[in-house]
Amino acid sequence: MESELLFNKFINRIGFYKASVFQIDKNLEDFIKTRKANLPKTDEDFVMPILGSKLVYRNLLTGKNEIPFQRFVDVGNINEKVSEIKEGYSNYCISQSFEAFETLIKDLIAYYLFNNKDFVESIEPQIKYKLNFETFESCRDEIRKLKNNKDSSYNKHFFYWLYKMSPKIEQVERNNFIPFDFQDWNIVMTGVRHSIVHSDSIFDMKKTKGWNDFQLRLLNGYFLKENNDKVIKISTMNNYDKIIERIAQHGQLIADEINTATNIVYSK
Repeated sequence: MESELLFNKFINRIGFYKASVFQIDKNLEDFIKTRKANLPKTDEDFVMPILGSKLVYRNLLTGKNEIPFQRFVDVGNINEKVSEIKEGYSNYCISQSFEAFETLIKDLIAYYLFNNKDFVESIEPQIKYKLNFETFESCRDEIRKLKNNKDSSYNKHFFYWLYKMSPKIEQVERNNFIPFDFQDWNIVMTGVRHSIVHSDSIFDMKKTKGWNDFQLRLLNGYFLKENNDKVIKISTMNNYDKIIERIAQHGQLIADEINTATNIVYSK
């Protein structure tokens, strides 16, 4: 598989997430305006639902239908509830966009290994087991074995191999045209994705222990929102386009350098 195809798959995936957040935002606003305009003009003693949904399923022990969740948006709570819907979906798409980035770097490592099968042994001769690098797919399946007892936080074990494949990646991550430090970005983005997926978008500030000033500015500038109850929640709706742009830039930087490094292997 060509590296360009891998990158295009990544871009198409995160582009879909960006477009879907935009469409959800605009279409929901238009829908709400239309429904509000059509509400009765006279005072009424009941609440008119604008949006609603239920979670219904069959209880496997009793056989009865369960309705453990009901959500309704009406005129009285419309601003709060619509904001929750937008924030929740935006956060989901941001987490999935970073998942797409992680998939890309694994695919790129497999791409390089498939075209340079002796690379692992030359860098890590202590690896005793035989890795199956016969096809791109088998390379991709073997990537998890490359941890080799290395620190896996912030995908360090994958970046270890990327930097060995192309030392220039590590340089350009910190010194680029923008300029922007993508190594710091990766640390922050990893913490944010974990909070969205595993903590209902609640961010534990203990994660920031040891972070530098730029990492803290990234966190506060792109991702954070403080509620009245002092719970720190991830909030991406206002910055989703900028966040996905950064994810795309980091992905392209790595893809371009791995492609160059692979071409050098071909030319030897």
